[in-house]
Parts: sequence; C-alpha cells; structure tokens
Amino acid sequence: IRTYIAGGYYAENKGLEELQEEMRFNVEEMHASAVKIKVGDPNMGLSGDMERVEAARKAIGDDVTLLADANCALDLERSIEFARALVDYGVYWFEEPMPIHKYEEHGKLAEASSIRIATGENGYHLAHFRTLLDYKGASILNVDVTVCPGYDVAMDVTNLAGERGVSIAPHGCQELQLPLAAAVKH
Repeated sequence: IRTYIAGGYYAENKGLEELQEEMRFNVEEMHASAVKIKVGDPNMGLSGDMERVEAARKAIGDDVTLLADANCALDLERSIEFARALVDYGVYWFEEPMPIHKYEEHGKLAEASSIRIATGENGYHLAHFRTLLDYKGASILNVDVTVCPGYDVAMDVTNLAGERGVSIAPHGCQELQLPLAAAVKH
C-alpha cells in the first residue's frame, strides 16, 4: 500500500528554505515516495503558494509525488486558478479545495482542470459521496473510517468509488485506515 507524508504546513518564521528542508527530510530520511503540502492561506495568495509549491518540487525532484491540500479554504474561482497553476509543478492531486458540500462546484472544478481532485475526509455518510460523484466532483476519495460510522460505511463508499472508476486514499489515523486500504484493489 503506497503512502505519503503530510506536511508543508504554514508556520511562523517558516520560509521556503525551511519548507525545502522538511520536504527533503521526508524523502531522504523517512523514505517517502509522496509528500503533501498546504496551500490556500489567504495571506499567501496564489503567487505565494506557487512559490511554496515550486520550492517543494525543487527539493524533492521529479520522481517523488507531490500533493497539495487547501483544507476547504477556496471558492470555485480561486480553486480553478490554483488547480491550473498546480499542474505546472506536476502536482498529482489537489485535495479539499472547497467546502465539502459544494458538490456542483467540485464538478465544475474537475471539468475546468486536468488535475485530480481529492476530497472526502470530512464525508460521513454514503449519500455525501454518492452526490459528490454524481456531480463528478472527485477522482480520489479520502474516505476516513473515523469520520464515517465505521468500516461498513467506509467499505460502502469504497465500493461506490470502484463502481464509478474513482480511487480511494484513506485519510488520517492510518492504523485504522490500513484494513480498509488493504481490502480494495484500487
């Protein structure tokens, strides 16, 4: 099962050099083949965040998968701007770009960009995921067994993803997500 290290958080006095050090540590010392950074802080803006993405990409090289997570911070217009810019840095997925119940907007974003949209860590029932997929708003579901009411619902979500040709990348508390990830072929 392939994993990634989430990091690249915003922090006071954390500049591009510190971000690069963190990314290099995750790859070189922790042996991560994929790393994730945060984007979407309104104080950074698109250009500031793209500087961070570029710095992360330079630190890890082209052979390591780079992911970006906005933690639901953007609206549709800004999400489209970010999604289009992230492609230039070979970012594999754009996670949680908008609030989770913006189903139609997620579909519009997916249609307007070539980047994979990952979302779902805050989804807690099958109807949420079905509606999101009805709008074609995600290509990767970050289902979380600790947010869904357990493995049964998480497996229902996973089966739905499989039916719709969508991947899963379980979110958080990895020791609890591992059985779910191990139970699926995608």
